[in-house]
Amino acid sequence: VTFLQTHAGKKYVLDSTLEQVESQVDPSIFFRLNRKYLSHVDAIEEVLTYSNSRLKVFLRNCTDSDILVSREKVTELKNWLDR
Repeated sequence: VTFLQTHAGKKYVLDSTLEQVESQVDPSIFFRLNRKYLSHVDAIEEVLTYSNSRLKVFLRNCTDSDILVSREKVTELKNWLDR
């Protein structure tokens, strides 16, 4: 099941897979953090260095505190955030 969550915290169930949603959004403002999360740039509250050269991401209005970005995507995320 794929969920969409608004900035206000309201959740919706989508009939699309995360891959389908990713292909439909603007990559300049949305980033695929990992297998579970696709995030809007404004939803990213904090990014911290984590073990094994990974990054830990904290999202606004999100209770999941274990959103990790793989080593393979770290450079891509940093470049995306720095644009």
